[in-house]
Amino acid sequence: MPQRRVTSALHRAGLCAWLVAQSAAAQSPGTGAILERLQAERRTVLAYLARDNADLALTALDRWRARLRSEGRTLTAAADSTALRPILDALDAALTEATQALEGGDGARAAGIVETALAPLDAWRRSGGLRLFSDCVTDLSGRYGALDRYRHAAPDLEDAAVRTRIGTAAADALAAVNRCDAEAGASIRSDPEFRRLADGMSASLGKVPTALDSRDPGLLHRLLIELRAFERLLAFRYG
Repeated sequence: MPQRRVTSALHRAGLCAWLVAQSAAAQSPGTGAILERLQAERRTVLAYLARDNADLALTALDRWRARLRSEGRTLTAAADSTALRPILDALDAALTEATQALEGGDGARAAGIVETALAPLDAWRRSGGLRLFSDCVTDLSGRYGALDRYRHAAPDLEDAAVRTRIGTAAADALAAVNRCDAEAGASIRSDPEFRRLADGMSASLGKVPTALDSRDPGLLHRLLIELRAFERLLAFRYG
């Protein structure tokens, strides 16, 4: 066999072995629970930053970093992944940078760092096929964007093509809400806050066809305002 073909075969075999190892690592028992807890810490920090409460945000950042350092060791040991350690170290560094920005009075920069801090870790777990509930909420937000664009400028509801596009976007968003309802664990599904948001969003989406059929831009706009609030709160609470 020519040397180039042997090298290519070895490369493919090595890549396959790495992917299998990544998948096994990401799906090790307890990995998902640890990652969910890290996501929850991120949401807490962002909640305080959104309220301009720097003191509580700093406390939450300290708690997030402490959890990362304690559970990160467990995660690395369980995953047995050489690729994971530098990712966790980079996350630790990002949290330190966010803390320094906040201590310097730059809450906007701190929030920007926190928003993207988990991206490398998210990429690692997705490479191993591990899906979290927050992924479903993120997907919901993305799909809702196709409908939310009509909130900014009143669409021409006399145009059949426009009505079709809006109806399709609403149906797609409703399917995403139903998917998240199905994917939510029992504790989330029974949480009164989740029920209020998911059921409220579903109900508002269900009224969009009425606004389209009656050619009522005012009703559609009110529904879109409601829907934007529901979507933002779902992302804020569970994303």
